[in-house]
Amino acid sequence: MAPTRAARFRSWAVVARCCLVCGALLSSSSADAQAQVQASKTPGPLETLQGLVREADALSIRASVADAGDVGAPDVSAIRRRLAKLDAIRAEASGSLHTGPASIRTRARLLVAQAHENFARALDVLPPLPETAAIDAETRAAWLGQRELTLRNARLRAMAYARSCNTLPGAPKADVRACAELLRSIPRPDARQMPTGAPKTIVELRTSELSVCVSEASQRTRDVLPEHLLARLDIDKSGQVSDVALEGQLGSEALKACLEHSLRLWAFPGLFNVAIELPIRLRVRME
Repeated sequence: MAPTRAARFRSWAVVARCCLVCGALLSSSSADAQAQVQASKTPGPLETLQGLVREADALSIRASVADAGDVGAPDVSAIRRRLAKLDAIRAEASGSLHTGPASIRTRARLLVAQAHENFARALDVLPPLPETAAIDAETRAAWLGQRELTLRNARLRAMAYARSCNTLPGAPKADVRACAELLRSIPRPDARQMPTGAPKTIVELRTSELSVCVSEASQRTRDVLPEHLLARLDIDKSGQVSDVALEGQLGSEALKACLEHSLRLWAFPGLFNVAIELPIRLRVRME
């Protein structure tokens, strides 16, 4: 028997309370950025990654079969599948983000960024829940909260990967331009900024990217999560972060791995072959 409309929305409310929110892509991120990417052949090692991105884009998150009152409503199972596909995209890309030729690393970061922003755009255009007696206030509030958190995390991840394209020496100009176009297209006030300058300035502009890790960890555990930590970063000859060590009450290996992955996308133009220590204040919500 098909689930009722109220049951489907309550199912999403359960996701809001209990599910791990990842973050992630569907409509065109920017016509110019997409055109630039499609104009050049994807390097062989990234063909699987590009295939996963296409599969993610093809997953509609709107209900496909519903009565007239449900047209455009969210498809909870499709949203879950889309988030799982984004997990697979990040896992597939992990070996190409920091090693190998600059052309491979740049394209991998661009593909992952596009996947997350496309999902965010698909989520952003979902209509609000219809005003019916079958949908109670608690369900409506849970859906709104989950949607906003998922959208926020997807956009922060898209920004993180897109920003990191611009810092790789020897990166193909077309892919760097595509990353910049994508970054400018993300509808957030700070999304247009490519962080440069002193380490403190870069940290201030990019700390919100780390809060994705904390918000996800908060849904997996009731332990107290860190508000402050000390990051020890090794900077290589090109200004990229080559190694990360964290000090603080991290709580779990998953949180530690997520933070380290995010920090390795950072770069510090003007710093070469040095080690630096940065105190970082983590925020779960955007200010």
